Amino acid sequence: MDRDLIELKQALTKGRRDEAERVFSRIYEEYCLLVRSVLSRYLVSRADVDDLSQEVFADFYRKALEVSSSIKGYLARSSANRAIDFIRKRHGEVELEKEEALLEEPLNPRAIAFEEWASSVLGSEEWNLVALHLLAGYSFEELAFLKGSRPAKIKTRYYRALKKLQAEGKKK
Repeated sequence: MDRDLIELKQALTKGRRDEAERVFSRIYEEYCLLVRSVLSRYLVSRADVDDLSQEVFADFYRKALEVSSSIKGYLARSSANRAIDFIRKRHGEVELEKEEALLEEPLNPRAIAFEEWASSVLGSEEWNLVALHLLAGYSFEELAFLKGSRPAKIKTRYYRALKKLQAEGKKK
């Protein structure tokens, strides 16, 4: 177990708040970049990374007495879990917003025709990728996470799909 974690647990157990905060500050300074780095693998928005970083450290402080692994391992796993939960929550919110928007707005025949044409040219998987990026605002990193792939691969598939649409559009 890490020396800092042992010191933090002892300070918390003995009710020495000043000492606990001093040790926690040292832990924060040492692992802040690690937490931000892990979060940045999943998230694009700096504001989201900032917010979730604070949540990870606040959660660590609250649960310090229960931590049995290394600080580094705990914070890395906690950061990844927070990012995944955040993306899942956001995905659900986007789906709900899309459903609500569909109920409120009348269907545009030109939009329907375009979607049918694009999905016939690309296939449903490629069209889904293009639509999620263009219409729902998902980043390539978020799409890579959702699809279980790498961002570079998703980006390549996305641009190939756009080229297909462009080539097919020129034929007409």
